[in-house]
Amino acid sequence: MKHPPRRPKGFARAAPRTRVQRRDLLKAGAGVGGLGLGSYGAWQALQGSPDPQPRAEDGAVLARRYAPRYVFDARERWFPTDPRPYTVERDGETVVDGFAALDGYSTAGRFPNPTVWYNVRRLGENLRAVQFWSYSAFDQFTVNFHWHDWELLQVFVDTAAGEPVLLSASAHSRKVPNNEFLDPSTARPTVLAELGSHAAATEVNDSEGFQRLSGPADLTNRTLSVADFAAFPLGYGLPRDEGLTLPVSMPELDGAPVHKHPELPNVTRDDLVPPEATVRSFSALSSPPVDIPRREPGPSVVHDDDRVASDADATYELRPMRELVDEIDDFDGPQLSFEFAVPRLAEDAVASHLTTVSTPWEQPRYESPLADISDSRHRQVLAERYGLDLQPRLGGVVVGAVRTLAEGAGGDLRPEYRESDAARDRASVSLVSPGAEVLGLIQSENPAATVSAHGVVAFQDVPEGDHRLTVNGPGLAPYAERFSHDGEGEHRAGTEGRLATVPNENAVAVGGERPARRLRVDEDYAGRLYDARPPGEGFALYLHRAGAYTLEVEGEDGSRSVHRVNPDSGDTDIAVGERVGAASVLNYLAEYLADTAELAREVLEGEGVTTALDAAVKAAARATELLDAGNAAGAQVGVVRDRLLAARGRVDGLPEDARVLLAPRVERAVELSAEAEAAVS
Repeated sequence: MKHPPRRPKGFARAAPRTRVQRRDLLKAGAGVGGLGLGSYGAWQALQGSPDPQPRAEDGAVLARRYAPRYVFDARERWFPTDPRPYTVERDGETVVDGFAALDGYSTAGRFPNPTVWYNVRRLGENLRAVQFWSYSAFDQFTVNFHWHDWELLQVFVDTAAGEPVLLSASAHSRKVPNNEFLDPSTARPTVLAELGSHAAATEVNDSEGFQRLSGPADLTNRTLSVADFAAFPLGYGLPRDEGLTLPVSMPELDGAPVHKHPELPNVTRDDLVPPEATVRSFSALSSPPVDIPRREPGPSVVHDDDRVASDADATYELRPMRELVDEIDDFDGPQLSFEFAVPRLAEDAVASHLTTVSTPWEQPRYESPLADISDSRHRQVLAERYGLDLQPRLGGVVVGAVRTLAEGAGGDLRPEYRESDAARDRASVSLVSPGAEVLGLIQSENPAATVSAHGVVAFQDVPEGDHRLTVNGPGLAPYAERFSHDGEGEHRAGTEGRLATVPNENAVAVGGERPARRLRVDEDYAGRLYDARPPGEGFALYLHRAGAYTLEVEGEDGSRSVHRVNPDSGDTDIAVGERVGAASVLNYLAEYLADTAELAREVLEGEGVTTALDAAVKAAARATELLDAGNAAGAQVGVVRDRLLAARGRVDGLPEDARVLLAPRVERAVELSAEAEAAVS
């Protein structure tokens, strides 16, 4: 294979060296540690010692037979290439330089040196793993960017039957499940590469589109039940022909977009993902973008031997990975960044989850391909068929479905209100789809980020311990919570797996300085929106300014407070008071009853319910005054309870619309009056 005569400016191609290095030990099969992929060492131990490897000529035959077809997005800018033209000699090592790769690739034509690299491993008597590694000069995505991008497709082949038994297309990190397909009917897989990031799924429906929920699915991963989905496949969410659109972020370096950096003189805006599919700032958008284009199948790149090569835009050369092991020590480039907000705690870039490339042959899955199989059922099937000592995937799952609070009653309401026209006429906000896919970030010892699919964010292999989950997206105020995980099983984040976000244009920050170990937030009609441990010393969250909310705060010291919040005053920040115990409950009860009495007057005329509620409002206000004055308030709380019991007795006889609106509120007020009575006794 010939390399182009042009070299990146200021760099010379390093000559191969003959000294014994780390890569020579890797070639010999020595153990390695994971770089940037989490704790793979434990996985290697589960796989046992690898069997002797196939002969080079046998591996080449298998690689040619199953060499995949790659289909890219129409707006893709970086295609599989050979990294060797971009090497430099640095401190005695041969390094692929990030600046050299991006700058040089941008001037080398559309498909410079199309190359895919293979590695074949023998896993048992009749089982081989054929790995196809593709290198791109740059990764521009929504949650991550880096200078070099290695993606992996593994085809596990039954050599006795002469057919593949499992396809595994790599996701972004170990905590994000791969897209896998057991017992595919296709002999030569098609890889659908994600715009900018090149994360992969295999396509088995001959549609050049990834299908998760509609029609025959393109993956056989196990399913979860979350929010509106009874069976949601746990794989990487490639938003393509179904689900929501996904904007790509703009990577920055030294405070400016990467294409404006002085060390990238040949890189222009046209060399990055096009503007119509990109957002520069999440917070600058008032609401999620609605004009991001959906995926459009674009160029295809195939192997020279592919029978449909004549229909492809380019053909790639298939080369053994050992060639690169002989020549390259490392890949490098400075850390990139982008805007990722966290509620009130650090409203600036959060880059701890951003990763740099890990050299393929230093990844444990290079030597132990079975370690990378995400789905436990797939692991079990291979273990049973081929007599492998293959343990289930360790670690638990964290999942949540993102919803957005929108003005009006066009979305989801509390169960008791969903079928009520009267409630929908009164509701100020309701829960709807976020409109565009969002970002999920788990921060703990080893941060990991992903994007949603159909609004669902999912992580696997989340270890035991305390973690922080942040959800963010263009045009949305951020959502964050802390949670503890046992390292096994499934954790549903938010409120029974539902995470409520707010568009920036309607977001009001609500917070308190008192440390909280639990925060519950209910909107009068939309229902429970938050039920978790907030991050930080105090707490902060964003609510829709049109709603009416109840906040219950459980302090680290065991104290409890409850607050009424109506943010429609136009304020952008609301500080919750510091009252706790009886004072907090009585103050809230008085405000809640006043809102309920006002509602009763709007839907009823001259009814006894209104009279009883007005009396309860006066008694609650008097109880609050007496408590503040240091006098006994118990008697007045008793009056509140009696008036509410009288109102509850009359609600059942109201017209249906009024009963549906008032019954849940009066019942809640009765519960609060009992709580207040206990608090002041």
